[in-house]
Amino acid sequence: YAQLDSAVRTELDTKLAAYFAAIERAGTDVQKEECDFLIETCTDSLMRQHVALSAYEHYRDSKVMGSEAVAIHVFDKWFDSGKVKMRDENELLAARIFAEFNRRSLIGNQAPEMTLFDMDGDPITLFDEPSDRFAVLYFYDTSCSTCRMQSILLRRLFREEDFPVDFIAVY
Repeated sequence: YAQLDSAVRTELDTKLAAYFAAIERAGTDVQKEECDFLIETCTDSLMRQHVALSAYEHYRDSKVMGSEAVAIHVFDKWFDSGKVKMRDENELLAARIFAEFNRRSLIGNQAPEMTLFDMDGDPITLFDEPSDRFAVLYFYDTSCSTCRMQSILLRRLFREEDFPVDFIAVY
């Protein structure tokens, strides 16, 4: 397995980490386009492979729910298609298993329309129109001490962070 010079790799990894951090709050479609752009601009095959692997691994291991959709996209477009080679066949098999397992979860995709009812019995329709914002459905019970603690933490998180998130609490 050939790789980039370690000094070049270290500098590139620093720049890629900063770039991924800069687009972290963008929607998954934007992140997919940006990954494609980065990979497409690499004319050297070792550089292209390193950038594609870095993007795939970054989104595969992300703590942000839904980011695995970007990893699946990178896998499908670049590795599974054969445009870029993974380090070895075992890594390709593991990536294929990851993609197939997570593809079925639908995380990162548009949620299907759903109708809930408020306390007066009036219907509330969710996800009836595509949105660039994330949505968090939070199911809780007021008699649950863990739910009360999580509610406080979530309220504080959404007040302090500027994520494009619609928070929907369901009792």
